[in-house]
Amino acid sequence: MALLACQTIGVDRFSTANIKSCEEYVRKMQRKLDKAVASGDVKRIRWYVHLLNKRSRAVKVLAVYHVTSENDGKYTAGVDSIAIKRNASKEVKDYQRRARRKEIDVQKKPSPIRRVFIPKSNGKTRPLGIPIISDRIVQDIIRMSIEPIAEYHFHDNSYGFRPKRSCHDAIGHLFSKLSKRDSPQWIIEGDLKGCFDNISHEHIIKTMFLWHIPKDIVEKVRKMFASPPRCKPFRRWHLLFCPTVRCPKRCHI
Repeated sequence: MALLACQTIGVDRFSTANIKSCEEYVRKMQRKLDKAVASGDVKRIRWYVHLLNKRSRAVKVLAVYHVTSENDGKYTAGVDSIAIKRNASKEVKDYQRRARRKEIDVQKKPSPIRRVFIPKSNGKTRPLGIPIISDRIVQDIIRMSIEPIAEYHFHDNSYGFRPKRSCHDAIGHLFSKLSKRDSPQWIIEGDLKGCFDNISHEHIIKTMFLWHIPKDIVEKVRKMFASPPRCKPFRRWHLLFCPTVRCPKRCHI
């Protein structure tokens, strides 16, 4: 397994071919992690998470690519005012991506969260936490490292914010459940009020430990939760707020 940790897949290129190679390598490692979780092999679980979180160049390249190319917030800066330039050439954007790749430090303390308020249709506002780009990249590295563990434990009827699952899949599942003669006749729609403002951080932390996620990652997530939002113009600090990250799987937990 030591040889796997030294794979050269994931050199700092953001070409289509290299991204595809990185994706294939990461999927292969995630499948091995999934098998380790299914067999209850704690030692192998922690080993594969370690490879993905700290040793894999491919994961780092993909994380930078996801945050700076695919994510809608790539043009939105955090408290450091750094963002991908909207009208920049491909060469300039690749230079920015390489710079972000070189500064990755999964052990670094998260920066404060830029907090903005988005107007809602009912006249109220929704708080939105915007981490700096380098923190978003670290979040995505953690996501790829522990996603197979979370997916193994999540309920099969859960569809939100999960890979290869969509609203259409949820609709199809409901149709199959409700189309039988003796099936239930009611659908109850609910909403969690202030979900990200009031979510239990400690419950998530305890669950991650129960799933044998390595302590350093759990503590990193704890620090992300504690990153205080910075509001303008008042610069208020509110520790109950849970910053919005790339994949809000914590709601399922």
